[in-house]
Amino acid sequence: MYFRKDHATGLTRRHVAIALLVLLLVATFSLVLTARSLRDEIETRRAADSGNMVWLISQLDVDYKALRLSLKSWLIDRYASTENEGAPPSFETVRQRFDVFYSRIDTVVAGMTREDLPQNLQDELIRLNKVKIDMADRLDAMGMPNLPTAREFNAYVATQRSLVRDVSTQSLHYFVNQTKLDRIAEQQYLKRFWVQSLILLFLTSSAAVATFRLWRGLEKRTEEIRQTSETLAKAFRAALSAVVVTDMDGEILIVNEAASKIFDIPEDDMRGRNIADVMVPDHMRAAHDAGMKRFRDTGHRKIVGSGPVRLDAKRSDGSHFRAELSLHADTDPNGKPFLIGFISDVSKIEAAEKKLKDARDAAQRLAEEKTMFLATMSHEMRTPLHGVIAALELVDEQAIGEKDLSLLRIAQNCSERALREINDVLDITRLGEGADDSAPFEPTEIARRIVAELTPLAKEKASRLELSVTGAGANDTYIGSSNAFSRAVYNLVGNAVKFTRNGNVDVSLDFVTVGVSQSRLTVRIRDNGPGIAPEDIERIFGAFEVGTPSQSHGPESTGLGLPIAHMAVQRLGGTLSLDSELGHGSEFFFEIDLSLAPSKTQMPTTEPKTKNLAKTDRVLDVLVVDDADVNVELMREMVERIGHKVATAANGVEAVNMASEHAYDAILMDINMPVMNGMDATRCIREGGKSQNSCIIALTAVSEEERKTEIFEAGLDRIVIKPARRAQIEEALASVVSHRPVSSPPASVDADSEAEDFESVVEALTPIFGADKARKLVSESLAEVPSDLLKATPDLSIDDQFMDRLHKAAGVTGTVGFIALSQKLSQAEIAARQGDMDKLSECHASIATIMHGYNGHLHAS
Repeated sequence: MYFRKDHATGLTRRHVAIALLVLLLVATFSLVLTARSLRDEIETRRAADSGNMVWLISQLDVDYKALRLSLKSWLIDRYASTENEGAPPSFETVRQRFDVFYSRIDTVVAGMTREDLPQNLQDELIRLNKVKIDMADRLDAMGMPNLPTAREFNAYVATQRSLVRDVSTQSLHYFVNQTKLDRIAEQQYLKRFWVQSLILLFLTSSAAVATFRLWRGLEKRTEEIRQTSETLAKAFRAALSAVVVTDMDGEILIVNEAASKIFDIPEDDMRGRNIADVMVPDHMRAAHDAGMKRFRDTGHRKIVGSGPVRLDAKRSDGSHFRAELSLHADTDPNGKPFLIGFISDVSKIEAAEKKLKDARDAAQRLAEEKTMFLATMSHEMRTPLHGVIAALELVDEQAIGEKDLSLLRIAQNCSERALREINDVLDITRLGEGADDSAPFEPTEIARRIVAELTPLAKEKASRLELSVTGAGANDTYIGSSNAFSRAVYNLVGNAVKFTRNGNVDVSLDFVTVGVSQSRLTVRIRDNGPGIAPEDIERIFGAFEVGTPSQSHGPESTGLGLPIAHMAVQRLGGTLSLDSELGHGSEFFFEIDLSLAPSKTQMPTTEPKTKNLAKTDRVLDVLVVDDADVNVELMREMVERIGHKVATAANGVEAVNMASEHAYDAILMDINMPVMNGMDATRCIREGGKSQNSCIIALTAVSEEERKTEIFEAGLDRIVIKPARRAQIEEALASVVSHRPVSSPPASVDADSEAEDFESVVEALTPIFGADKARKLVSESLAEVPSDLLKATPDLSIDDQFMDRLHKAAGVTGTVGFIALSQKLSQAEIAARQGDMDKLSECHASIATIMHGYNGHLHAS
């Protein structure tokens, strides 16, 4: 029975193919007949168009002659009227003839506008058009014509006879030739058309044959599809997920065995029922009905086609379970839409996922607690260390014996080592937290500061530490993590310096432009130290990992420097790499991509510029605020030994109350305190009271850049990181003089004021170093000022070396106390980096004047 039906269907399809071939042949034959009709129509229309244009051209000469005749007639009549003293004839006939001639020229010129027109004919037509306009102008100018003007106009018209004849003759000749060419082109076109028609006939026949073969292939493919359908039907019945097919009203049409098992209903009982009654829980029934109605009415899809979703489902006994549903829409061969749902019981999967999520959350909490524990313990350990180091600094070394002095040195070294290790743990913790501190920074400037800071350590080990910077964009400002970059470079350079004796440590920064506002920076740190054994290279970046003691040949290490650098480079988006050979040194290097800051101008830093460090001769009124009794006593002793008056407060509330009642010159404010912290206390003090404008200096064990910004925004003027040394406190208090505003700035700098300034610097250094050493330091600091700036007409070479000399001179002179000179040198450095030659020249004049006073006094002494 199946074969007969299939055979009948095959005969029907064969008849359809034959009918299609016949239709194609009829269409081709009709196309040929249409082409013949089209050719005849083209011939007729071309003849008509050509005849019309030839007539127009012929009429041009006729209209010209008619104009000539009307002119001559008017002249004869006018002459006769003059002789007979009669009324003059009307000129209107002449004007009418001219208007006809004028219009004929326009028509001919418009009809002859073709790209293939011969150039000489185009020129003649242009002349004829100009003559037309000239004739019109002459005729309009005549007004009421008389014999002289009419004769003149007639003579002018007569001179154009040859032009009109040439235009007529050449135009007729052109159209005759063009008609021949068009006829030849049409014949060729028709030949091509016939050839194309034959080709089309061949292609059509070939298409018919191909269609027949395609039909035979389709029959074979249909059989394969039938077999595949049977296979899919078997897979449908054996699928582990429930498959449910419904119409748009939700009536179940087809289900598989898995659906029967999941919902605990026989397949036959499920067919014909509404899916809402079979598997939708009562609390979801309203939403299900509304969604089905919305989809039927508007086609809006929320779940259909959106992928797997998890929701509640029910079984035949009314119990609920978690199901994963994937719903799709389709149409049957008759165009009727239906829905296919794939449903899986994911109750056990969700239970397992919940266990995994709970375990992950617990691990995250443990990690956060560990990070917080490390940060808190490290922070709290810095506070007692502050007291230990400060107390050790205050011990009078002259009052103890040699044995006790040795013990003191050991205590100092141990406390310093403990501080370094705590700082390393803080860095590891901070980097592990993954905070984003993206901000403008200058990689080159950071590297220069690090190299300058570590150079004394390199000299102690008889080694040379050098920095080289190459590439465009070396002095630009970029957006990124300045903290991570600083930690990476500092730890890598410090590690190289620490393990290199009598050798070289080379730091190189190479900038390469890779886009409009993008650069790639390669940082390399090379040393010729002991190197790292191959077996240690793989583990050396792990926390608390150190090299093999027998091979390190260096100082004892905690093993945190390289892990800190490794994590910092990862934060920057790079990878820290190492090339090393035991006994031949090491090279650490990494490559990072940098984005140029929005403005290339010098970006402001979060920390205020250093204030005037000149030593004050007057006793300052200082308030020390700290919740630790030991720290308060040590800070009191330190400030009093410097020579100032001290009051103390145990927390922020006491500090606010005391500051409102008394005007303190300076307040040394601890940041982390109970009752009220230092930042809140500072905000309260700044709101009003007698110490509203005091210089408030933060004493804190927190060194993160993020907290620095927060501290300055709270209103504090400076930050001193615990443990604070006496020199840091003395320097901070010396800045109080410049903190208070002056009534008016000095108009100029004279020799007497410079000499007095000079003596005050020497006097401030003498108690510490002695008179001879103090003067030597002063002399050496002034010698750092670039000699180019002391010339009357300097020939300044603005390069990196010159700017480095300015930077170094500004730092050295400021350290010994030449504040005015240091400030001018800093201004000169900024002007040089920005290419501001006017500002640099202004600074040069001030520096030369100040140095003249200093040098004169130094030589006189």
